[in-house]
Amino acid sequence: MKIIITGSRGFIGHNLSVFLEKKNIKVLGYDLKNLKNPKIFKKNYLENIDGVIHLAGVSRVSSSINQPIKTLNANIILTTRILEAIKKTKKKPWFMFASTHQIKFDKNFKQFTPYSISKETCENIICFYSNNYKIKSFIMRFTDIFGLKNYDEHKILGILINNFKKNKSVNIKTPNHYLNFVDIKDLSKLILSTIKKKFKTNLSILNIESNNRIKLIKFARQLKKAMNSTSKIITQENTIKKKINNSITEKIIKLNLNVDKIIKENF
Repeated sequence: MKIIITGSRGFIGHNLSVFLEKKNIKVLGYDLKNLKNPKIFKKNYLENIDGVIHLAGVSRVSSSINQPIKTLNANIILTTRILEAIKKTKKKPWFMFASTHQIKFDKNFKQFTPYSISKETCENIICFYSNNYKIKSFIMRFTDIFGLKNYDEHKILGILINNFKKNKSVNIKTPNHYLNFVDIKDLSKLILSTIKKKFKTNLSILNIESNNRIKLIKFARQLKKAMNSTSKIITQENTIKKKINNSITEKIIKLNLNVDKIIKENF
């Protein structure tokens, strides 16, 4: 099997590439920089590919807030360009997309960000291409992916570990947010078994999560204790809740419309 992994230099992409290559799968890796090279979007190039695992894009909420235009381009436009290229092939390589549980979280708290908005838009675009052009697609909604030996320093686990090591204060804005950790090794095994299966439907949506959930504040305290850290944990739950509750209002306004009168007067 010969596949493309976009975002191959990221935490998930790198670990997944190493794992799949050990299973005798040929991996061609791309990141956001060399995805500017149009080679991956060429029809003849994709005809020799079995599938595409699309991980590249802006993957942090904070980055999306600071750079919304970059987020929409990197996530939505790039995903569409890849699907357009696959659409034009005869072979139709399968397409796997890294989505997120953050979509559901943001909807529950009415706390929308360019990150979750772009990911949900990508899901809808994938549904369109899958249904209309028969592209076998997999949407995988990730939770908190981690590794014990190597971890993403920009994600919550990495941030906590680095701060506790240095005995620096940790500011937690959503202490009651539930973490749902999934080991990168287990995720890699799941992806391998998924791409080897023969699914009858063109589109499969997989919600990846573990059996155990833990509140962020509880996890932070346990980790701090285990690391013998003197860091101070600061929470801001009340401020955040107040902002969320007052940020959005939604109403239904019904206007009287006499259709019969409009027809008689105008036709």
